[in-house]
Amino acid sequence: MSKKRKNQILVDFLIGILIGIVGVFLFIGFILTTSTKEGLLAKVTKQELKILANIDSTDYSYKGDSISSGDSLVTFLKDKGIDFDYLEKTSSNFPPDYYKIIKKKKEGLIYIKDNNIRLTIPIEYDALISYRHNLIKVKQHNRFGLVNLEDKVILPIEYHFILEDKPIGYFQLGKDGKWGLMTERGQLLTTIQYTAISEHFTEGLLEVEKDFKYGFINQNGIEVIPPTYDVIFGDFKNGQVKVALNKKKFYINKNGVRLN
Repeated sequence: MSKKRKNQILVDFLIGILIGIVGVFLFIGFILTTSTKEGLLAKVTKQELKILANIDSTDYSYKGDSISSGDSLVTFLKDKGIDFDYLEKTSSNFPPDYYKIIKKKKEGLIYIKDNNIRLTIPIEYDALISYRHNLIKVKQHNRFGLVNLEDKVILPIEYHFILEDKPIGYFQLGKDGKWGLMTERGQLLTTIQYTAISEHFTEGLLEVEKDFKYGFINQNGIEVIPPTYDVIFGDFKNGQVKVALNKKKFYINKNGVRLN
């Protein structure tokens, strides 16, 4: 191999290394620019990297002057007396700008938008589970309840189960093997008395079971057809439904009147 050819190979090798080094620096710069965004807080700690990784940056501007120019997010919150381990993005059904704030496996809720930061729910619940109809289902000591965004208790934390939108617009409440019904506005329609409640209304009525007997309540929780039947065959159709009582089958209307 000629000397000229060897020199050319060496030059190509060095150029390749240089291009590789430049590529690495460009990649690092891209990552830093993408992850921090323009105007990100001047001081980014390891703790904040965890926070930023859990917050959708499209929902919150991390501009330094929107909190306290030159200060870190963690320092700013702790200066306000808010001590925590990390923040976590809430599920998509929560209103924007609300984040879970977590410390020692306890959860609360914090509102962060520009320089408006408020701890709306103290860090005291085992879990903030879901948000429906302007209410948050919370868990504490293996019991469930409902609070609003400002931690006002709408339903005491004493239930074993809370089913949302079953039927749509209602909450089913379960306790000690019995069930009741509550509206999306927090109004209790029935006491906790039924063995089972259907998950859907048909023609304005909801099937319920109590002590192995079946009947219907209306949308106000009133027993329009008391649970006295052994079997109900399907749903109401054209204002009537087939039932069984004492081994006899017949149809009744929506007032519970026998039709045949």
